[in-house]
Amino acid sequence: MPIFVPLVGALFVAVGVLMGLASFTEDNADGMLWPLRIASVAIALAGVGFLVMYRNFYVEPRVDEIAFRTVWGREAVIAYADITDFSVQASGGQFRLTVRGSSGPRLRLNPRLFDISPLLRANEFRQHNGRWPLRGE
Repeated sequence: MPIFVPLVGALFVAVGVLMGLASFTEDNADGMLWPLRIASVAIALAGVGFLVMYRNFYVEPRVDEIAFRTVWGREAVIAYADITDFSVQASGGQFRLTVRGSSGPRLRLNPRLFDISPLLRANEFRQHNGRWPLRGE
């Protein structure tokens, strides 16, 4: 996940906390500060959401498999021998790699943002031998 995601999350949390401090420390006699209070809590929660998304997502290519965790925290492992779909699509100058395992997990990512060289070596093996490498091969 790009580095700007935690930066945006930290910025949202900081702005939400500052707005919250400004709105919750003032006297709200006429009720005019309720929108500011609600907005400050919403902005701070959005920032926390960005930070949680960044913390949850990871991709770890290994010698025989690729392990990953989605933005929502679901962990999955796809063995190279179990890959049923491997495709790269270009759209607007960006690449999107899609890997789907036989048991259902799917990984979509930009191959330029992550070091997936073991997966690419396994794909070269597949192109040369006509099948994905088995464990330990």
